[in-house]
Amino acid sequence: LLVPATMAGRAALVLAWSLAWSTVTLQGCSSTAPTDSKVHQFFSVHQHIFPLDYLQSLEDFNVTFVPGFDPAKQEPFDLEHTLAHMDQRKIRSAVLSLSFPGLFFPQLGEKAGDYAVYLAYEANNAVFNAVNQPQARCRLGGFVALPLPLVTESITETRRGLDSLHLDGVVLNSNYAGMYLGDRRLDPLYEELNNRGAVVLIHPVGPLATSQPDVPGWMLDFVFDTTRTVVSMLVNGTFARYPQIRFIVSHGGGTVPFLQDRIEELQYDESVRQYGDPKTILRQLYYDTTNIEMGSTALAAVAEVADPARVVFGDDYPCMTDAKLDLEYSGFQ
Repeated sequence: LLVPATMAGRAALVLAWSLAWSTVTLQGCSSTAPTDSKVHQFFSVHQHIFPLDYLQSLEDFNVTFVPGFDPAKQEPFDLEHTLAHMDQRKIRSAVLSLSFPGLFFPQLGEKAGDYAVYLAYEANNAVFNAVNQPQARCRLGGFVALPLPLVTESITETRRGLDSLHLDGVVLNSNYAGMYLGDRRLDPLYEELNNRGAVVLIHPVGPLATSQPDVPGWMLDFVFDTTRTVVSMLVNGTFARYPQIRFIVSHGGGTVPFLQDRIEELQYDESVRQYGDPKTILRQLYYDTTNIEMGSTALAAVAEVADPARVVFGDDYPCMTDAKLDLEYSGFQ
């Protein structure tokens, strides 16, 4: 097992591939354990895919208005590059998911829903094709992207993605045109996912509006939006009412660990307390290590809020620089 070198004295905060495997088992693979743990040590629950057709569709739909994202400049998914990165970083297996800017663009008006359904279908087919290449077998898995806020269509795509494409779980954005994940309109989707005991990765996007357009969204808006959606789910009892869903919160939970004491004050609200103690619920979630340097103050905060057995590895490829990845890996022993 691998532990952060600077935190070996803490209560056995384990960041190891074996813990991720307890969360996600790649479809059709009896075991994704490495044959040589000295060569391949990690299982990443957090890598991304930008399919060429998806990027081309964004250009065709003129989706050039998303701050910080230009589909013409984004490199499309390349299997050989992805596997080479994994070998270099000692990653045995990883799960791909569609990232920012997502599928639903309210700026497209009445066409936004139809475009979201089309993009979800094409993107999930691309994930299926990627993970089913011979050289990707038992090395890559995929999460299903959904055309939310269209709930009925998202349930249909969930069933197609999990039953027909045999993908490994679902990725949800932190909000969809301002609808956060605790919204009761999502209950039919959660019922479907709960019945399946599905793995769900919560990934941040920016809020519907930002007051600081000159500040990169990934720096502040993403982590704050993660926090908004987790608190939304706490307040509305999503985690308590759908206990069979295994939720993974990206980037160490955003600012949830830092704000834990403040969030715990929800226990004094009777409408929230009916769902259980917020601290206990937060401890039942999974948190990935993406964009957290090992031994950093951020990781120390995660260690206070999370069950050590529910901290899982993520590396955000290809969205993190090599320099940032070097920092994230440097603390492992």
